[in-house]
Amino acid sequence: MAIANGLYEIRSMLLTSMCVDVTGGKTVKGANVQLYSANDTNAQKFYVVEESSSHWSIQNANSGMYVDVAGGSAASGTNVQQWTDNDSRAQRWKIVETGGTVTIGGVSCPVVTIGSYVTTDGTSFVMDVRAAMTTNSTNIQIYASNNTDAQHFALFPTTLLNRSMPVPSGIGWSGAIGRN
Repeated sequence: MAIANGLYEIRSMLLTSMCVDVTGGKTVKGANVQLYSANDTNAQKFYVVEESSSHWSIQNANSGMYVDVAGGSAASGTNVQQWTDNDSRAQRWKIVETGGTVTIGGVSCPVVTIGSYVTTDGTSFVMDVRAAMTTNSTNIQIYASNNTDAQHFALFPTTLLNRSMPVPSGIGWSGAIGRN
């Protein structure tokens, strides 16, 4: 199953009822990215777009900001946050299918790892659920790749909560996306 540009909830393979989420739906630079129970808010919806071969951006639908490695630091435990577009490696991701799928709400979803390009290969450090916890507000970080479920996510296709909400600009999509 090939990954397509689209709007997704990024579900944890530790517990697929948990989503990557921007804390409190905040729309400010530096707002934390965490794990939280799926609640169908735009804080949990992300535009996943292939910018170039193997380089993806992940943009929060609520804030229009990008998923970003704090300070661009290549170290296990570095926080993942949202930040305005700065076209840096801290905001470039390598999405790799694990070969597995999971069914969520009757939809077959690809299981992926999301590697950070804070290093040149995009595979040394990957998005990770801190300590493999499945409680609300568990931090999302990057961590050395270890192929555990704390580093595996399902891309669950979704739509915007408020269909009249404009699509964030600058991603090259029609303003009609999500307004069916």
